Amino acid sequence: ECYILGTPIDGLGHILSYLTPSERYEFLTTTGSRRFHQRYTSSSYLWLKLCQQSPHNSSSSVKPAALLGNANTATMCTARVQFMNFLKCSSYLRQVLADSKSGRRQQLPVFTQTQTQIGGGGEMVKRSPPPHTPTTTTKSPKPSRGPSEITKRLLAAATNGNSPSPLRTPLQTNKNITTAVNPTALVLPWTSIPNTLLNWLSFYSHVEGLVGLCFEAFPTILSDESSRESAQKAGLIKTVFLSILKFGERPNLVRACLHTLVLLARPTGGVEGQMFNDSMLAPIGLCDSLNGISVIIRCMRRFEGVNEDLLAMACWSLVNITLNITQKKCLVHLGGVECLLDIINRHIDNPEVAYRGLFALINIVIPPPRTEETNVERKVLEELLGPGLWTHRALWGRVTHHLQRIIVTVIAAMQRHFTVREIVNRGTLIFHNLSLDSRSGIEVRRSLIMNNSIQLLQETHRYWKEDNHILGYTQETLYRLFSALNEDPNLKEEYNIMYYEKRREEEKRRGEEQGPVCDF
Repeated sequence: ECYILGTPIDGLGHILSYLTPSERYEFLTTTGSRRFHQRYTSSSYLWLKLCQQSPHNSSSSVKPAALLGNANTATMCTARVQFMNFLKCSSYLRQVLADSKSGRRQQLPVFTQTQTQIGGGGEMVKRSPPPHTPTTTTKSPKPSRGPSEITKRLLAAATNGNSPSPLRTPLQTNKNITTAVNPTALVLPWTSIPNTLLNWLSFYSHVEGLVGLCFEAFPTILSDESSRESAQKAGLIKTVFLSILKFGERPNLVRACLHTLVLLARPTGGVEGQMFNDSMLAPIGLCDSLNGISVIIRCMRRFEGVNEDLLAMACWSLVNITLNITQKKCLVHLGGVECLLDIINRHIDNPEVAYRGLFALINIVIPPPRTEETNVERKVLEELLGPGLWTHRALWGRVTHHLQRIIVTVIAAMQRHFTVREIVNRGTLIFHNLSLDSRSGIEVRRSLIMNNSIQLLQETHRYWKEDNHILGYTQETLYRLFSALNEDPNLKEEYNIMYYEKRREEEKRRGEEQGPVCDF
């Protein structure tokens, strides 16, 4: 103990960094003598250093603050209570994930039993019974009698001493009941798991470790449709984007945020794209020019050549976003198509990136509807994109501008992963959607024909003859392409010339690989 007491506080903090957070807390609170507790356990500087260590990683520019506490934490320093809050949240999230993994119904631990500033109350497990109202009676109450002289003397003797008066004994309360101890914290009612995690995220938004833990648990929680609805109404979407901007250099945390976004974007109640009608296009608060879609594109550009897992998750997050025509227009005009094509071509050997990237392109290449835009949609897109860029014609013109590159990229991905059913399925579906265009159909189909898509679709039809989905897509697409050839003699002649030239080149290359043959 003498050796430990001679250790500087910074040195002890470095030693404790090799322990887990719970082991650090146990070491400082359950070991040592009174001198040890006075020197180390009561040191707010040491607790502050522990909060700034991994996995907590609290920002040094923000003062420590305590969201929850109890009667026992009233005399503790704020940094220690913040460290305890981190341990409590970690334990809570581990229980939620364990319950989900085992298939048990997620239980909601008690965090607070006091009313919050937003909502009707904070009891999380069960509500207290209604107050008991005594029944009225017509009988007059008995007259009350005051204490006798002997009783007054006994009470006076007890009050003058150290023991409290038996008539003035305070109510016995449980000092371990956790309550909201920060009066400035605007929190949601602690009545659901999404609300609980959002309270932690909003109050401890500067604590990297706690933010990462919450977003790692959200995908499991948001698989339930009711939880998705409550999280969206509580403002989780904006919290996701703010966290991406704040911790943009942490790929693991950004990936967890994008995974949360994937679950939030799932269609709810059969209404595709409804979850993001207001949230994805609105400014997120830090800058008026930044909305949710622009944050995703910036994130993809930042990690374009670094983290393939993160890029695959970012592509996945765009799949359901493009179900909404307004959001698709914003994505296309902000450079989303170019970004997707760059990522697929750069990481074409990675099947996960290729699969998610092609998946995101499926909805983008669907021809726009013939119906006119609504006034609300027109007003929103005019503010974001400028006049003249919000129309369906402008959207499809931007997509067809990259048509040649889209077709070449899809063909390359399908050829590279021809034995992967999911990638081939998405590639054939992209060709199927492109061939649906009836406005500029001849130009789109011409690009498909002259880029050897017919040969690839025929080979796909032969190889995947047992997959009904792939067979259906390829048959319909080939029918449209051959119909275009029969309707345009010039296109048919041009295609035949290209086809026979390619066959001669293949035969010549095959002969060079075999070498000369000698006839004796």
